[in-house]
Amino acid sequence: MLERIAEVKRGRVLEDVWDSVKAAYAARDAGGILKWEWRMEELLEYLTEDADRELCLGAFLDANAVAEESAFTSQDAFSEIRLQKRRVELMGKMEHFRDQGEAMCTCGDTLVFDGQRREGERYFQKARDVGAAHGFFLVESRACAGLGELAVSEGRHEEGLELLRNSVVAARLSEGDVDTNEVVALRILINALFETSGIGEVEPLVLRYRELSNALSESRRTVKFIISGLYSFFFSARLHEVL
Repeated sequence: MLERIAEVKRGRVLEDVWDSVKAAYAARDAGGILKWEWRMEELLEYLTEDADRELCLGAFLDANAVAEESAFTSQDAFSEIRLQKRRVELMGKMEHFRDQGEAMCTCGDTLVFDGQRREGERYFQKARDVGAAHGFFLVESRACAGLGELAVSEGRHEEGLELLRNSVVAARLSEGDVDTNEVVALRILINALFETSGIGEVEPLVLRYRELSNALSESRRTVKFIISGLYSFFFSARLHEVL
């Protein structure tokens, strides 16, 4: 009986905490979210709907990002890497394998940026396996890009370039906004080719990049695609210097 009473009380407390987290998230109050980080794991176990669990984790991820970019810090704030790893685990339990693969790629990017290159490489490889197993070409493209950039940066040029070529092929087969995915993959490959003196195949890739980025810039006219257009000019100028 006492255990049941304690369980009910705990449920009421967690319901209040969840209401507070949702209210803070709606108000974009990062501090109001992060003060409950010590109960995040409890919340994820308490919530029964997948959508609520994903919203809960997303709220803490967003709040942590705000905390890192702003002046205020929270002594109890989760690290971004810890949150991303938890998201990978959660997406796997929910069998949302595409989201899990993309979370693995994001985690890999963050780990590499943080200097944890080998662990980042493992997350990229896991993501590649998930993409290949379930036919998610965008996940496979992102994973190959991460693995390829790592290999090139460590002097494994041939291995890295082959991975980056695979990334472009997978991007062309990907679901969703194929042109945008290809532009991203091409940009990484072209940069690597310039850095590794693989000039022979650069020219047609630059022409393809320019064609796609110009079309996207004109149709979308957002900062992201305007930047793609600027890369196009940069690549063309660099190609002219080399040739």
